[in-house]
Amino acid sequence: MTINRQKSARNKALHWGNIVILVVLLMTLAGGAYLRLVGVNWDENQHMHPDERFLSLVQSAISPVNKASEYFNTETSSLNPANRGHTFFVYGTLPIFIVRYIGEALGKTDYHAITIVGRHVSAIFDVLTILLVFAIGKKLYNRWVGLLGAVFYAAAVLPIQLSHYMTVDTITNTFTFMAIYAGVWALKRQPVLERKHPIGADYQSEVNASDDADREEVSSGSFGILIKDLAPYILFGITLGAATASKINAVVVAMVLPLVEAIRYFNMDPVERDREILPIIRNLALAAVLSFVVFRIGQPYAFNGPGFFNFGINENWWLSIQNLRSQASGQVDFPPALQWARRPITFSWENMAAWGLGWPLGILASLAFLGMGWTILRKRDWTTHLPLWVFTGLYFAWQSFSWVRSMRYQVLIYPSLAIIAGWGLVELISVKKSIKLGSLRIKPKILRTAALILTILILVSTASWAFAFSRIYTRPHTRVAASRWIYQNIPGALTLELETEAGDFQQPLPYRAGDIFSPGESFRMPFYAAADGSLHSLSFPHILDQSQIPEQKTLLLTVVSADAPEEVLGSARIQDGFGATESDWRGASYEFVLDRPITLSEGNLYYFSLDELEGAATFLLNGSPSMIIVSLDGQTIKSPLPRIQQGVRKDNPYTMNVQLVQDGQITAVTTPYLVDQSEKTAEKTLNLSLTLVDQGGVSRSSLLQSAFEPGDDSRGKAYTFELDQPLDVKAGQTLTVALTTDEEGVRLVPQAPAPVHESSWDDAVPYPVDGFSPYSESGGIYRGDLNFEMYWADDQLKLERFETNLDLADYIFITSSRQWGTTTRVPERYLLTTAYYRNLLGCPQEEDVEWCYSVAEPGMFEGT
Repeated sequence: MTINRQKSARNKALHWGNIVILVVLLMTLAGGAYLRLVGVNWDENQHMHPDERFLSLVQSAISPVNKASEYFNTETSSLNPANRGHTFFVYGTLPIFIVRYIGEALGKTDYHAITIVGRHVSAIFDVLTILLVFAIGKKLYNRWVGLLGAVFYAAAVLPIQLSHYMTVDTITNTFTFMAIYAGVWALKRQPVLERKHPIGADYQSEVNASDDADREEVSSGSFGILIKDLAPYILFGITLGAATASKINAVVVAMVLPLVEAIRYFNMDPVERDREILPIIRNLALAAVLSFVVFRIGQPYAFNGPGFFNFGINENWWLSIQNLRSQASGQVDFPPALQWARRPITFSWENMAAWGLGWPLGILASLAFLGMGWTILRKRDWTTHLPLWVFTGLYFAWQSFSWVRSMRYQVLIYPSLAIIAGWGLVELISVKKSIKLGSLRIKPKILRTAALILTILILVSTASWAFAFSRIYTRPHTRVAASRWIYQNIPGALTLELETEAGDFQQPLPYRAGDIFSPGESFRMPFYAAADGSLHSLSFPHILDQSQIPEQKTLLLTVVSADAPEEVLGSARIQDGFGATESDWRGASYEFVLDRPITLSEGNLYYFSLDELEGAATFLLNGSPSMIIVSLDGQTIKSPLPRIQQGVRKDNPYTMNVQLVQDGQITAVTTPYLVDQSEKTAEKTLNLSLTLVDQGGVSRSSLLQSAFEPGDDSRGKAYTFELDQPLDVKAGQTLTVALTTDEEGVRLVPQAPAPVHESSWDDAVPYPVDGFSPYSESGGIYRGDLNFEMYWADDQLKLERFETNLDLADYIFITSSRQWGTTTRVPERYLLTTAYYRNLLGCPQEEDVEWCYSVAEPGMFEGT
């Protein structure tokens, strides 16, 4: 009776324990899903992740096939990225097929929509990985290890981050750990026939001794028994193939099954080994064949096709993989490789522990891994530990010693590290022996209490780190926030000033690049001499005859001083057709070499003028002209001028339609730079009108009267058009903005501010958020053609580029650490660039430039 009561009490405790486990697991899955799905459109459709951006382009370009023969036809398949212009494609195709077909089902396949679909898919797959971590931990050890591992993985920051990207990483992880689960299943199970006739008994004797009914049962169910025996190997083969078809480096998980079978084999007695060697070979062969078949289906364009059984390797795919391998090994010299220069072998672990897992969990997982290794050496449960430990250790070492030591490349072992961390804590909590430290003996109860407290602290700190990290998805991305700040603080060539319920708001307007001059007109432009010396030539990036007259035309360039405009200081002429080129519709570049050097005085104002001699053509000028000046000390200086933008002339008004982005009242329109390029010093009038097209033509107007001469800047001065009365507007309305003048011979030009960017390898800010279009070859809000190109070789041309950009730019936009955090790692190669960054910030000579930028705060350093 007493035994029955004890058994009943144990069953009841087990029942409630299972309920607790289930509830906590469901909470873990829900919490993990929340952390992975919160703020899924975190970049507001700006596509800031470069890998994801590329995959979005691919996803929106490919399309489903109608039949299997089309699917395997590498040369013609509409699902093959190479057939849609993306010939260098090194990602697995299975994830993009999954996302594309889900997008088809939902009717969301455009560039923006497919990205959001893909992010949801990434998050859902990673939630499945949380469940797999629990299942593996439970099957390999016990339910508490599985539960702790699931909680740790659910709160791991790197998987949370990767779940917010439409990339292949989380999908690869899910298939990889399905394969590992299958390996654990194979390790922990007994074959069905062995369960019926236990290992250790003579199998033949057992069969002979069984009754006729038993033999009949075994015979009739032999196929089902075989399938049950093969189930782990079938699952392993399918999921290994799927993982490799998602990301090629997942093929390393193939090591797990042979290791499992080796452990099983050496755990058998000699009689069992003889009997099981053929089934083991069969199981491994079955898994290998299935993995190849699934890889053939999931990554069809790794093969030549056109049919399923055409197994020849696609040369383009193989070359792409080899190129990727070269890039990842540091053999290819290109900008992304610079970030790995001089990285220690501990770099991957440091980032994984500090950021990917958080220090508490990172240190715990590392110590638990070492502890498990010690347990294996002591041959305690080594057969249970070995497959997961070997896979984790070898993969970690591989990625740590690679040239690219990114913690993202370690994501394949994050689930196994979570399981190992869970195992480590459970081992501490369940310790039964005292530990002796010198003369101090710590009792098991004290150890268990300390382990329980440690578990709570690690769980709370890891969950807190995950929650804190997830807050970045609940607020505007820093680049989006920076973009909005720029729009509100840096004006365009014209800017609408609004009063709104939330306060003042400005809407900078785009302005057209380039300007024309017609027959009988001159194109003039003011400039200040950059140095004392002699002017030898003046170049134009693009000159185009818009009238397309086939005859040769002659353009005359003259230069005069603002103090004596009637005296020509020098001239040059070019005769050409001035047509478009094959590479640029805007026409070719031309250099006007002056008939004699012109003496310039630094800071003095001059004008150049372009005129057509005896012609009837209309010319379009584009780009930023530049001058070659030889200074008094013999130095050749390339002096750039402002970009040519459309001017306002009599009978040639400037008109544009813009869509309003904010409700409010327009009270004024401002311009940061406005100049009359005609040399005329008399006062002129410039008229502004604003008309709401969809509100019956409601309009407001204003005018400016000034000489509009160059000030300290050849682009002119700032002016404000005060409206006669405010104009009530709503977001979405179309506003016509018109600038006109009745003055003969003037050319009134508003100019936009000019930021300079660091590299074409980095995204430029501001982004086109809230309906703004910041940059365009034909206009845009800001000038967008200035770029330092920091990754280019440090030579004389780059020095000139620096000087030109610094002369022309109003602002320097630094959007990330990609440039100052990489080029300065190799100062022997980027001596000029390193000196630029050091002096820009004022970083002391004794300090590392990267350190200065990483800790800099306003007022901390003083630039030079």
